[in-house]
Amino acid sequence: MEKAKISSSQLFVLMVLFELGTSLLLPVAMEAKQDAWLAILLGMLSSLVLFVIYHKLYSYYPDLLPTEYMQKILGKAIGSVLAFL
Repeated sequence: MEKAKISSSQLFVLMVLFELGTSLLLPVAMEAKQDAWLAILLGMLSSLVLFVIYHKLYSYYPDLLPTEYMQKILGKAIGSVLAFL
C-alpha cells in the first residue's frame, strides 16, 4: 500500500475547515447561545495546539506514520492500543 503524505499547510487547512464545518452543521454551543462564537474560538485554539503538536511530531519523525511513531514513543503495547483507537 502506498503511503500518502500531506504537507503541514494542508493539515492546518483541514483542521480549520473541519472546525468551521462542524460549528456550522452541529449545534456545538447550544447552551452558549449568543456566545457561540467564543465556543468556536476556543475550539479553534485547541485545534491549533493539536496542529503544533502534530507538526512537531512530524518534524521529528518525517518518514513514519503517526501510528508507527506512536509505537516508537510509547512502546509497542501502549502504542498499538492507542494506534488502534
